[in-house]
Formats: sequence, C-alpha cells, structure tokens
Amino acid sequence: MISEQLPDGCWCEWSVLEWAGSTLKLAAGFDLDLHHSLELHFTEVTFVSCPARFAEPVFREPSESERALAPGSPLLTAFDHTTGAGLIAARKVRVVEGIVYRYWRDDLHDGERMAAFVKPPYLRRRMGIWGGHR
Repeated sequence: MISEQLPDGCWCEWSVLEWAGSTLKLAAGFDLDLHHSLELHFTEVTFVSCPARFAEPVFREPSESERALAPGSPLLTAFDHTTGAGLIAARKVRVVEGIVYRYWRDDLHDGERMAAFVKPPYLRRRMGIWGGHR
C-alpha cells in the first residue's frame, strides 16, 4: 500500500502537478501555494479518479467495486479525502522527496528546485503573466 512508502511528514495538501500521456505526478506538502516537498510519480496509468487539488488523504486498500474499475492493474491506490474518494491505477509509483518551490528563487540550495511551471521574472513579463503561480 502506498502509505507504507510515504516518508514521515506533513502531507495535508495535495495537487495534480502534471498529467502527460500515461504519467501522473501528484505533489504534496503543507502549503502548496509556496512549495511542496513530496511527489508521487505514477507511470503507465490506466485509470484516474482524482480531483486537481485535495486535502488530508487517508490511503487504504481499494474496495471490491474499485478493483472492478481497473481489473488486473498491478498497482491500485485508493484514498479518501476531505471531499470524497480517489483511485489511481498504474504500473508503478515512485516517491520523490525534496523542496520544490512554486515561485522564482535565485538562491536554491542542494536538493531544492523550482516547479517546471515557474518562469523567471523577465520571461513572465514578456509572456504577459503577472502575479499568481502560472
């Protein structure tokens, strides 16, 4: 079960970071407006029922009816969150730790990075993006 793979930490806020092809990346932390420090990279995804942003997930074994939605899936991740339930079927998942800032910083330290959607200030102005994260 995925909860056994998660490191200790405050993973109360979650969001879909990227969904491209058959790869789904979730981000988690305690304040997703500023940064996140945990990512789950699901590969060869075949089924997803998950909101774009959710809070306080409790990972659990999938029910029989949830298993029927993705028969034969090698990895089935089920969870309950503050407003409902989620289910992800995939071939595998990789847990990635590290601080990922959601805003521009010039002073990154070892093990830190910026989210792929963060653009430098000069480029944001040229693109007509003001404020916000994207």
